[in-house]
Order: sequence, then C-alpha cells, then structure tokens
Amino acid sequence: PLAPVGPPARQARPATVVFSDGSKRSGQVWLTPGKRLKIFERAQEKYREFALADVVRIDVDPEKEVMERVWRWKEHAFDEKVYTGEAYPWRMYVTTLAVRDRKGKLQ
Repeated sequence: PLAPVGPPARQARPATVVFSDGSKRSGQVWLTPGKRLKIFERAQEKYREFALADVVRIDVDPEKEVMERVWRWKEHAFDEKVYTGEAYPWRMYVTTLAVRDRKGKLQ
C-alpha cells in the first residue's frame, strides 16, 4: 500500500509514484509483515524474492494491452464458451527493479 497520511507501518519506507503523465504521489510503502517482494524473472524463468529495504527503484512499463472478450461456460461440465458481447482490457507489464546487494552495491 501507499499511504500518504496516518501512522506508517514499522517497516514502511518513503516512496514516490511517478505516473506516465508526470504527476506524482508521495507517501509510505510497505509489505505485509514478514513478506518479501516476489518478482518473476523471465530470463531465469523463476521467481525471485527481495527485501523491501534492498529495493532502490521499481519501474513498471506497459508491454502489451489487448481487449479480451468476456465469456462464460454454456453449461456446467461442458467446455463450450459463450461470449457475452462485452470486453475488458487485458494488460501485461514489465517490472524492472534496482536493488542493493549485501555490500550495498547497486545491481
């Protein structure tokens, strides 16, 4: 969560979100206590976990956006799809992290 006001969580870190239009929103960011940031690394085809304290920067860029058609199963236990005529945006993003290693070096 990004909380602009209120008491910050114990492990909260200051953060600023910069939107594509250049507008900014600042506040505190944190994870659920005891959890680490989990990111899928495509090159290695596996998930990696990072402590939020080691993360210096997170960039999220749109990779692909398509309109998907809404559907449902025609009947229970049948594999025939029925499309409703509605659509919704399906978005895929690429996330890039800048993190510090145990020696404090930026990776």
